[in-house]
Amino acid sequence: MPRSALYTNESFYEDGTKPPGYVPGYVIAIATENEPGYHIFSYGFQTVADAQKVADEMNAALGRTEDDVMEIVASSMRVQ
Repeated sequence: MPRSALYTNESFYEDGTKPPGYVPGYVIAIATENEPGYHIFSYGFQTVADAQKVADEMNAALGRTEDDVMEIVASSMRVQ
């Protein structure tokens, strides 16, 4: 079963216009190991630090280390 991880960074900002109805703010995405791209998991965070804190907490609850997260995200980029 492929692993998933939550990820965000400074470029994950949505201004609320695409898709319509989104609350402006930073987005947390979910990436799945060896699957291209990502899906939006949560949005509307005021700062990237707020989004990162939530992503870190949820990854920890999944048993994912920071290295695991980076491996999963990199694998999703490789197959694009």
